Amino acid sequence: MKLKLFAAASAFILVGAGCTFTQTAEVGDLPTVPPDEAMMQEDATEKDDGTMMDAEAGVGASMEAETEGEAAEESGESNVNGQTSKVAQPYYIAYTADVAADAQAEGRPVVYYFWAAWCPICKAEEPTLKAWIESSEHPIAGFRVNYDTESALKAKFKVPYQHTTIFLNANGEEVERFSGPVTEAQFRAALALAAR
Repeated sequence: MKLKLFAAASAFILVGAGCTFTQTAEVGDLPTVPPDEAMMQEDATEKDDGTMMDAEAGVGASMEAETEGEAAEESGESNVNGQTSKVAQPYYIAYTADVAADAQAEGRPVVYYFWAAWCPICKAEEPTLKAWIESSEHPIAGFRVNYDTESALKAKFKVPYQHTTIFLNANGEEVERFSGPVTEAQFRAALALAAR
C-alpha cells in the first residue's frame, strides 16, 4: 500500500513539475494593457457593479473630491486649479500590435525587448530592464516582444536573435539598439535619447 501511494505521489509531482516548464506559463506572466488602461477598465467594472452608490446618492461630496485627488496621484494625474491633466507614466508590458500602435499615436517613446522563454540571457536581464523602464522619468512604453511568434516585427527591425533591445523615439524612428547585456548608464542614456 505504501509503495502504491509513493508511486502515485511521485507521478503527480513529476506531471506537475513538467507543467511549470512550458512556454505558455512563462509567456503569459506580463499584462497586455498599460496600467492606466487597466485602471480605467477596473473603474468601469466597479461602476457597472453599483459600488459607487454613495457618490450617486450625493453623500460625502467633499470626501469624493478628496478620494479623486488621491486616485489622480496614484494614476499619474495632476490636479491644478481644479483641472485634471494626465501625466504619462512609463510601463513595460507584453507586446500587442494594437497597444504598441496606440503608444506611438500618443507620442510615446517605445522600447522593444525581443525575448524568448527558452533564452537564459532574456530571463536574467529582463527584470532589470523592466525596472529601469518603469522607474524612468520619461513616458516610455516598453514591450516584451516574443521572439518566436512576432516574425513581422522581427523582420521589420532586422533582429537576428533574441535579447535585442530597440529604442524608438516618439516619431517611431530607431535611435539605439543593444544586443545582450547592457549597463544601467547605457540603458538610461538610450531612454533619454528616445525621449528627446
